[in-house]
Amino acid sequence: MPEELAAAERFGGKTAAVLSGAEAYTPPPFDPPLELIFRIERSLASRGLVRTVYIRLFHVDRSRCEACGRCMSGCPTGNISADDDGRPVWRNDCLLCLYCQMQCPGEAISTPINWRVFRTILGYNIAYSLGDPSVEYVRVSHRRGETRREGS
Repeated sequence: MPEELAAAERFGGKTAAVLSGAEAYTPPPFDPPLELIFRIERSLASRGLVRTVYIRLFHVDRSRCEACGRCMSGCPTGNISADDDGRPVWRNDCLLCLYCQMQCPGEAISTPINWRVFRTILGYNIAYSLGDPSVEYVRVSHRRGETRREGS
């Protein structure tokens, strides 16, 4: 397990460096051309759209927000600060990792990923992966900021 964690940390560090612009992305030589749906997904999640459009569409339901700070403390870019009531406020340094939304125990944060177009793409990605025998997967559920493996 420690080697898996180290590999995940390296991957996360590399991903953050590329998305922040600190490193250029170089596709591996074995990367096949992308299918249309993946090209659409990549363009919809472009850095420019995230910084100029999507970040303005992050929303917190103040009646559900517990002002716990989990979204702020977990943000890999430190993009979220607190308003006078301790509720999250997003700046434009977002990576669209959605960690803030996943960690919210009150399920108070909504983001563009809730839009139908993104749900369609995510559903396609899941179906595509399930059809690939080389991809290992487990069923999980996510509620109130906690992700659990189903059947555990």
